[in-house]
Amino acid sequence: ATAVGSAIQAQSAFRFAQAPEGDRQLVRIRARMADNLRRLPNYTCLMTVERSARPAGRVRDLVHQDTIRLEVAEVGDKELFGWPGTTLMDQRIEDIVPDGVFANGDFAGLANIVFRTHDATFRPAGNKKIGGHEALGFSYEVVRAVSHYMLGRDGQSVVVPYHGVFCADAQSLDMLRMELVLDGIPDSFAVRSSVTIIDYQKSHIGGFDFLLPSRVQRDVHYSAIGSMSENVSTFTNCRQYEAQSAIRFDEP
Repeated sequence: ATAVGSAIQAQSAFRFAQAPEGDRQLVRIRARMADNLRRLPNYTCLMTVERSARPAGRVRDLVHQDTIRLEVAEVGDKELFGWPGTTLMDQRIEDIVPDGVFANGDFAGLANIVFRTHDATFRPAGNKKIGGHEALGFSYEVVRAVSHYMLGRDGQSVVVPYHGVFCADAQSLDMLRMELVLDGIPDSFAVRSSVTIIDYQKSHIGGFDFLLPSRVQRDVHYSAIGSMSENVSTFTNCRQYEAQSAIRFDEP
């Protein structure tokens, strides 16, 4: 089955979010991540996506389908895509990768919604252990009325609500992981659930360190019993995205 998730498209004008009163840790974590996103320069990374699937009625492990490599850039409030070595363009991800499960918005779309707008509501989710780090967990929810998450399949598209949990290092308050679960998926999409996990690490961009996604795992379970898809994306060779120009006054 073909299923394309066209991920969160945030509005161009962000409003700095205000966390619920009474939880200073949540306020500090959100402010820290919002500042990271605000200061982040335009940048580009090589995205490598390993796609696997399991047919309906099978109990065996996932079978590797293919590997896709794209250059992806975060420029302003947009994600640009292109095959390695080609010009990056503002285009729909399904026009580049027309088949199978694919998504955009993992770079900064979800984080901008959760940390820089008033769209999400929050609750404490207890202490966690992430990659050996003691972490503070908070759950969030974005209802359909303010959601920008567009789910597409076979030419159909629908805005869906979602919820999840994010975890920050208990000492530094740096983001470690965000999870996203889609809600309200129409039965016509034949998708039972979609879960995305985004892991963060610091990358050196433009002379400074910033928190960027390092690994994204997206699991999609279909209505057909046992059928599922798994995408694991890794981001490498991240660097500042900039144009260079020169004027020359040489003799002809």
